[in-house]
Amino acid sequence: MQSVEFRETMWRLGIYLVFGLPNVTSVSQEMDQLYQIFKGRCRAKTLRLFSEKLTTRSRKIVKCHDTLKTLKFQPSHGVSIEDLNPEDEVGGDTSPLIKKALNELGVAMKQPTLDNDDLSYIVNGCEGELINDRPFDFTFEKDRIIKANERVGYVPFTRAYLKNKHVKHGLGQREKNEEIEQVNEDYHKAKIELKDQGFRVDGIFDVTIATSTSIKRKEREDDQAHALMKRKGAFSVSGTYTNMGSMCVSWPAVTQVQRQQLEQEEKEKNRIQQ
Repeated sequence: MQSVEFRETMWRLGIYLVFGLPNVTSVSQEMDQLYQIFKGRCRAKTLRLFSEKLTTRSRKIVKCHDTLKTLKFQPSHGVSIEDLNPEDEVGGDTSPLIKKALNELGVAMKQPTLDNDDLSYIVNGCEGELINDRPFDFTFEKDRIIKANERVGYVPFTRAYLKNKHVKHGLGQREKNEEIEQVNEDYHKAKIELKDQGFRVDGIFDVTIATSTSIKRKEREDDQAHALMKRKGAFSVSGTYTNMGSMCVSWPAVTQVQRQQLEQEEKEKNRIQQ
């Protein structure tokens, strides 16, 4: 209820609080736009680091193999040095130098892993690297932060995000989507063919292809509020926009429905407790 009272106060002060666009957070949130860059560079840094660990592992294994060859070690079971398993040679009648080399080979053959010690390098590289190789410093620099704010358009309030190519300006689906219909048809046809060939499809090929629905919004504000109340969606971004056609959460018509929903939920809670 405190949130509702706060938004009512903001409305009286002339401050309009607006929802972000649903399901397109990268369009309407500055930090999400920046993190798209940041996550991609961290992922590339992670792959590069793991590749380096794999390369180091290979070099250590080759070095251990060369050491064993120099010591003229003869593996048991008739395998070559390159194919031997160090654990199979434990306890054999071997010299201390060979035992040491086998132990080093066993350590070298362990699969590399990423742990907390690698986190700082993945996030921002190390001193001396170029700015392009330092994910955090590259992403969160002044000009890039300003551009992210400009693309969203909250401060200043230009609403630039509405011009983003990923924002749909139509309400609902007016025309039949031939492409999605074809996807549905091909999908169900493939299921039948696989089943006829003896494959088990139940529980595996059970995806439901997404479809769009046409929104039928009431014309009168009172009817819109009633529909929102009936849906219990007064605190839902999609529910408020679908029924009321507004993204403004400090609008009195919205806060009034939210108060009614909270009161109804409180009555229901007390009824159950009794």
